[in-house]
Formats: sequence, structure tokens, C-alpha cells
Amino acid sequence: SFHSIFLSHRRRRTQQKEKSLRRITILDKMKLLAVGAFVLLANIVHCLDEEDVIIKPEFCDKKPLYSPHPTNCGKYIICAGPVGVHILKCPEDLHWDVKRKLCNWKQYAGCDGRPTGGSTGGGSSGGGSRVTDPPTTKPTTTPKPVTKKRYERADPCDKTTCKLPNCACANERQPPKGLSAKQVPQMILISYEDGVNSINHELYKELFDGKKNPNGCPIKATFFVTDTNNDYKLTKDLYNRGHEIGVNTLTHTAPESYWKGLAYDTLVREVVNMRSKLQENGINNVKGFRNPFLQTSGDTLYAVLKDYGFEYDSSLATHFGQLWWPFTLDYSTEMKECRKKDACPLNSYPGLWEIPKIPFRDNIVSCTAYDQCYRFDNNKEAVFEFLLNNFVRHYNQLRAPYPLFGHSDWMTGIHNVYRKEGLKAFIQNMLSKNDVYFVTLSQAVEWMKNPTTLDKIKTFRPWQC
Repeated sequence: SFHSIFLSHRRRRTQQKEKSLRRITILDKMKLLAVGAFVLLANIVHCLDEEDVIIKPEFCDKKPLYSPHPTNCGKYIICAGPVGVHILKCPEDLHWDVKRKLCNWKQYAGCDGRPTGGSTGGGSSGGGSRVTDPPTTKPTTTPKPVTKKRYERADPCDKTTCKLPNCACANERQPPKGLSAKQVPQMILISYEDGVNSINHELYKELFDGKKNPNGCPIKATFFVTDTNNDYKLTKDLYNRGHEIGVNTLTHTAPESYWKGLAYDTLVREVVNMRSKLQENGINNVKGFRNPFLQTSGDTLYAVLKDYGFEYDSSLATHFGQLWWPFTLDYSTEMKECRKKDACPLNSYPGLWEIPKIPFRDNIVSCTAYDQCYRFDNNKEAVFEFLLNNFVRHYNQLRAPYPLFGHSDWMTGIHNVYRKEGLKAFIQNMLSKNDVYFVTLSQAVEWMKNPTTLDKIKTFRPWQC
């Protein structure tokens, strides 16, 4: 039973704490962090072309990690010490923002008038290699909206007219279609944000490859990607492996407040143009969106999503307590527990699904992402127990989908191995159960449209491989 599992893992944790472990000195920790930083930089730095472009080492004398390109507003330089000096390019139509240390829209970046083309380096002499711009690509064109209209204020949900598969009320306390909890397959929705790079791509393969759901199909996750520092070849590889790719905006601009009150046209560039870039790289069927920092621009964002044919959003965070089922935005969300009031829509967006973020809970606080919660005492058993405790809360109640939302950098680096191992142990434990499925967010929406009982789930077409 799950109760015996808890007791077993608590006993093991106690035994581990009672062992006489060698304490790592402050100097040891500093060495580990230094090695970890070196490994991280060596792996995440990527280039404009097929191979790294090196300029004069003296360029980086007394410069910070990130520096503006001397002749090109659309590029920036990473001075990575022993790893090398690398030139990277911002996404199209963006400039390097020296103040914020990120790629930003031209009007906000404050570039000093340098051109967006050109070259730098030592020329034909002086010891540096000449750097030329890569071939220019056709600018991403914004498609026309599927529909564009004025959206009215949402009314309270009318259950006599709001019927599946096209409509689902928010704040439902029972599984859809009158199913009992034991008839419902427990869905686990693993999702990640940010760009795909050489480090987290290997992590994702380690987590998911070779593992199968009870229906014999590979377990799947959802990746909401941004253009900044994203490797489209590796993203396409995840897509080809059956995972879902969604949009996390073009720039993922910081700080969080940037995303409050953005204009419609700006959101179109951020959201729709990112989907277009994915499609240009052979990644189709992009249905979902998640806003950086889970901070939306309220109704303006949802108008963009509806106008441009997105199927679902997964940006609304709730408070700890109620277990939410996915719902449509036809009617009022009634999300009194919405963590960010200005992020929740007030208008009606018929047929647009919302997959809300249900918080985790540890012994101290609740958190929207598991990497915001507990320190786990550098112990993979504690990570496993934390994930299992929150799973049981879903499994033993309504079996509402269990969203595992986090960021890959929480598990990368030599000092974070225990976190990765804890998550791997949790996934492996769940694979032993015949009523638990790791599915993408769009697969969860398909189940909501056509709730299928456990005895028939192995032939449920949207979950087939």
C-alpha cells in the first residue's frame, strides 16, 4: 500500500541520517561548484555556425560573462574563461540588451546604433579569426488570425449547455461524465520550459527513453520552448520521439512584470511568431502555450490564443487545496484561488482549454513548480517521497491530472544529481502501476473531450503510439 511505501522510505531516510557521513568542507564545496560551473558553461554555449567561432582572447580582458558585440546589435559575446570566447545571435528582430543581459525588442534594448550585420575579430592578421554573419534566413511571417472578434464578459457556467467534448465548466468537484475516481486513469503531466540545449536534451533522453505506459506506448512529456538559446535540431528530435512541443514565447523576457499588460500586437510577435519558427523547423501540431513566469497579460493574451487557433493554455496557477480538472474558457473560470488575479481572464473564449497549475506541498510551503519547494537535504529519497506524497493526494481523491512542472536546470550539474535520481526513481515506481499514464498536455485535453474508462484506455486512440 502507499502507506507502507511512506513508512519504508521514512525509515530509510532515518537510517541514512544516523550514518556517520563525512562532512564536506567549505573548500570542497567551492571546488565542486567551480567544476559544476565549468561543466555547465562547456555544454550550454552554442554557436552561430556549425563550429565555435573564436575571437581574440584579449577581447574579454576584465569583461563580465556577457558582453555586447562591438559592431552588431543583434549579437552578444560570452566570455567563458577557459571554455573559450563565443559569439551568439539573438532571435530575429531582437537586440542584445546590455542593462538586462538578455535579448530584447529593439525599442527596449537601447542599442547605440551599431548595425545588425557586419563582422568583428582580428581580420587577416593579429591572431584573431575573422567572424562573418551566417547566411540570412527569411524573416518569420505572422500568419493571419483564424478569427478576430470582440470577446464578451463570461457568464457563470451553465451546465445545461456546457457539454463535452466542446465545453467543460471550471471548478468541477468530480471526474467528468459521472465517472468514479477508480474508473479514471491517473494522468501525470510532465512539462518543462525554456530552450532545448545539449545538456537538458541528454537529461530528457535519460528520463524518458525506453520507458512505457501500461498500453505499451512510450511515456511522453510536453516542452514549452523559447527561441532564445534553443537548438531547433534537438527540439525536433524530441518531437520525433513523440513528445509534445508548445510555445513559451519568442524572448522569455525578464522580469516577470514585463508580461503584465502587453499589447495585442506584441503578444502576437511573442506567441504566434514563435509557433511559426517551430513550424519552419518541421515541428507541427503546436497546440499549447505557457506564459513565462506564469504571468499572463490577462484577456489580451487569451484573445491572441483564441484568434490564432491555439487549443489550450497552461499558465494559470492556483493556490494549494482544490484539485482542478482541465476546463474550457467558455464561461467564468470562477478561480477565486487564482494566484495571480491579473493573469486570469474575465471574458469568454469558447472552446479554448485551460490546464491549470496545481501546486505541490512539502512540509513547509506550497509551490507551483517542484523546483521552488523543498531542499530535500541533498537526498534522492527525500525527492522521491516529496513527489510521491503529492501524487497520492491526486490518486486517492479525484484522480485529477497530476502536473509535474519544473525546469531542467534544477537537475543538471554534479551537485544536483540526487534530484535527477529522485525523479527517475519516482517515474520508475509509477511504471509499475497499471492505472497510471505519463501523457502530454494535449493528450490530457483529448481525454477530457472523450473521458474513457480504465478498462478501455488501452485502445483509446489519442494515446496510441
